Amino acid sequence: MLDELEGLLDHIVETSNPSVIAAYEKKIIKLETEKQILANELDKKVKPNYTFEPMSELSMTFTSSLWNI
Repeated sequence: MLDELEGLLDHIVETSNPSVIAAYEKKIIKLETEKQILANELDKKVKPNYTFEPMSELSMTFTSSLWNI
């Protein structure tokens, strides 16, 4: 995706036709929007639901009370 964005930016610099420039700009905006959506989805998936400390405390509590179970 980054290569495609860079290529489009290079084409914008090389062209002088306003309609072609507008088409490239539209495509760049679309790619940037897709990039932001993917980044947001990645952020949602990467963040763990629980941190290590509460989970380790829970497991220690559980293993310390095995005799009671």
